[in-house]
Amino acid sequence: MNNDKTSLEIRIYRLVKNDLEYIIKDVGKYGLDALKLYIECVDKKIKSLEEEGKQ
Repeated sequence: MNNDKTSLEIRIYRLVKNDLEYIIKDVGKYGLDALKLYIECVDKKIKSLEEEGKQ
């Protein structure tokens, strides 16, 4: 069971790392507006998932 949790955590951290690499490239290319847009999109998704969890 603990091994499954560790494996899942590793996958999550790899996804976050990949996302951060793309964000850094986009911010370098498009400026801080790209970062603001990314944060807004993530925030909307979190709120949507929270609402789904309440139902």
